Amino acid sequence: MELLEEGSAMDASEVDRAQSDRREELEGTGAVDANSLDDSGEGGPGYREVRMSLLKKLFLNAQLTGNEANTNFVQLYNVPLVSLTAVVAGPAGTLLTPLLGWVSDRGSNPNRRKMLNVMFCSALLVSGVFCVVLANVLHLRSASERTPKNATGEPPTLSDNDSFTTWFPLTDQNVNETGTPLKAWIGLLGYIVIDVAFQVNSAFVKSWVLTCSPRPAHTSVLELGTIVSSASGLLTSGIASIDLDHTCFWCSTEG
Repeated sequence: MELLEEGSAMDASEVDRAQSDRREELEGTGAVDANSLDDSGEGGPGYREVRMSLLKKLFLNAQLTGNEANTNFVQLYNVPLVSLTAVVAGPAGTLLTPLLGWVSDRGSNPNRRKMLNVMFCSALLVSGVFCVVLANVLHLRSASERTPKNATGEPPTLSDNDSFTTWFPLTDQNVNETGTPLKAWIGLLGYIVIDVAFQVNSAFVKSWVLTCSPRPAHTSVLELGTIVSSASGLLTSGIASIDLDHTCFWCSTEG
């Protein structure tokens, strides 16, 4: 008899703990009005569902904008080593995603761990963009330091009695690098990091968005996230229609 009473007491304690966790979850996400919850943590007589505004949904999905826009540059630029990028980034993203998911599900506060994962993936994406920008800056700087053979830009004047050799266009005679230059490797590293961050970030941003939104709004939030991602990709594709051959170090034949 004592064992039965002890077991029922343990069951009641577990139920109370589950109800308390449910109440904290609903109050933390803003899904319902905290004053309208009953003792069980569910909706009581005054239950009122808090609707999410469009502005808040856009705010939660803002990370998907940069995620999609930056990733498209891997396909838009004519990258000679793009196959190496895919070979390295694919397995890295495949291994990193479940590892971070396993870490975020451990502990007593998984919501906080999900937020930290999103922050880590965002920092990873920014670091990849920084590498690509640095590579382009190095390319532009090296191009400005070249000494032209014909500084005036005017064609040479010729007469009937002049002897001359064939006049060739400007070529870089001062470059001592052999093989792939350092700026190309920096840019390649940036594209790899961007690709890995895209694979990992997509999953964790959506998971964090669902955590921060009430359950009835999950479908609309995910649909809006898809629209935001598509619009970002469309914007990047439109920018790519501009002639950027003279500023992109991958496309230049002089470097």
